[in-house]
Amino acid sequence: MLRFLNIKFMSVFFSTSLGLIMLLACLASFSPAWAATTLTVNLATDVGDVSPGDGNCDSDGGTSGNQCTLRAAIEEANALTGKDTIRFSIGQPSGVPRTIYIQSELPAIAGDVEIDGDNLTGGGAVTLNGDSAGTGAEGLIFQGGDSWMYDLIVKNFDGAGVLITGTASITMTANTVFGAGESGIEIHSSHNNIGTTSVADRNYIYSNTHYGILARGDTSKIQAIFIHNNYIGLDRNGNANVPNDNGGIFFDNVKESVVGGNTSAGNVIAGNDLSATGIEFFECERNYITGNLIGTDASGSQDSGFNDGILLSASDQIIVGGYGADYRNLISGNDDYGIRIEIGSGSTIPDGNYIWGNYIGTNISGTAAIPNGSGIYITDGNGTHIGDSTAGAGNIIAGNLNYGIRLASANTTQTSILGNSIGVDANGDPLYGYYHGIFVYQAGETVIGGLNTGEANIIANHGNYVIKQAGVCIDGSTGIEVRGNSIYNNGPVTSTVGLGIDLAEASGCDGVTANDLGDVDTGSNDLINFPVLTGVISDSNYITVTGIISSEATKGFWVDLYGNDACDASGHGEGQTYLGTTSSITDDEGNGSFSIQMPYAKYYSALAVDVNGNTSEFSACIEGPRKRVFLPVLLR
Repeated sequence: MLRFLNIKFMSVFFSTSLGLIMLLACLASFSPAWAATTLTVNLATDVGDVSPGDGNCDSDGGTSGNQCTLRAAIEEANALTGKDTIRFSIGQPSGVPRTIYIQSELPAIAGDVEIDGDNLTGGGAVTLNGDSAGTGAEGLIFQGGDSWMYDLIVKNFDGAGVLITGTASITMTANTVFGAGESGIEIHSSHNNIGTTSVADRNYIYSNTHYGILARGDTSKIQAIFIHNNYIGLDRNGNANVPNDNGGIFFDNVKESVVGGNTSAGNVIAGNDLSATGIEFFECERNYITGNLIGTDASGSQDSGFNDGILLSASDQIIVGGYGADYRNLISGNDDYGIRIEIGSGSTIPDGNYIWGNYIGTNISGTAAIPNGSGIYITDGNGTHIGDSTAGAGNIIAGNLNYGIRLASANTTQTSILGNSIGVDANGDPLYGYYHGIFVYQAGETVIGGLNTGEANIIANHGNYVIKQAGVCIDGSTGIEVRGNSIYNNGPVTSTVGLGIDLAEASGCDGVTANDLGDVDTGSNDLINFPVLTGVISDSNYITVTGIISSEATKGFWVDLYGNDACDASGHGEGQTYLGTTSSITDDEGNGSFSIQMPYAKYYSALAVDVNGNTSEFSACIEGPRKRVFLPVLLR
């Protein structure tokens, strides 16, 4: 049986999820110790310091006392050694917002600075307004040092609202950044924290022309970018869309970083901008996307989606989700795809990515649909793991308007699809998908389910249009192994027939493909012949199912048997409950037989699997033995 494991990545896995938990715990308690000079801004004007480095923030040497502007405070901090604090005490009438209208781009902050935007004399957070700052002007620029910025409002700059570059490392908490002509926050250096695990530290990032947050390694990969607990593309109440035009978060050339964390540290990334992407990674590696709501409002009950929820382009070893509810992403309401993996404009095929434990196409409780176009779409990808046999690693992929999972092109190979619920909600009830549950089109070797504990998928309730839809459609691909799954109730709504497994011929997945003598035809999964069940023998101790298989001479097969509550309308399958496996080897004339003891089922069906993993369609079903009914004997 095929198994595709990336042992190198699994062995590190950031030292398992424990490493991530410890890291988040450290961030949650983050509180830098500041020393040195405190510079108190008491003027809302925008002029420079008269004597940077003298320890006095003063923009007007002719007036008694320090006349401190933000520009003067930055110039003074840059000229001083040690760590400095910039605070605000702008004395406008009580309750009046404190706004500083920046007249030209502020100097870049070069050292360790704490900026506390909560005005000491009332009025709440100070606002930096960039309407008059000029073409291309950035808001706040951090170029060096280890800084902390909190409780500021940064709005309407023509460049980025906050630019982090050079060797700067910064923690941003409780800020609001909007109206930038480029991205709200733009990061070009390593070791930066945007938000923490505390709700009180949440940043609000919206209505920016490019992305909410852009992180880019210019010449080499930057690392340790942690984005926690923010509202990106939503108002402060978490329910009104105020999108960033190009998307929520874009990582370009970034490694070993986290978007989200556990669900208490997850971001809400929304927008309803159908040309944008919620989270996009380009040429990234070893990153996490966990615990986020992507494409919904903060309640996880309303559609606030993008074109794609998550796009992994030429990126490797990305973990989307994790084991269990603590690391689950909700990825719903996105018009094209919940998750898309492709090479894009990159140079390498994505390799070794993991999609675990997410709700894709549902609300936050997994009980109603907030549909994506399709759930997961992989056009280029080697060794992608969708679900896993470990408890909590399976995804719920349901309620989507097109496919549950679509694999396309020869660049998509060695995909494993294990332990997922496709077409049912979190309670196991139907949540219909409109097209095939899994569509494998011209892709390479793929494993769908398995016989070991936790490997089987549920694939059910697909086909709401007046065309034939299957649980699994295999078109132009070989080596697609489909075993141990619970496949039922596909093509249920219209009078047309949808199979459990459909091997496409020239006209696509369009119903049962008849067996041929000697199994010489070729095509999807080599169009291998399905078994023919010939009888059910019942005695007081056993139920024995017998059958035959026709193929090439001296060829071996596994034959998997399934029980069903009802026979499919096509007369073939499906495969609701896996019951057991036997084997058969054809003789010199290509004929084989099998016999296997089975538990009781209303109807039995079977499929064949060859040594290359090619799996047949389901056999015609055969009725099980009638259960004996013993009536009580009444004695007179």
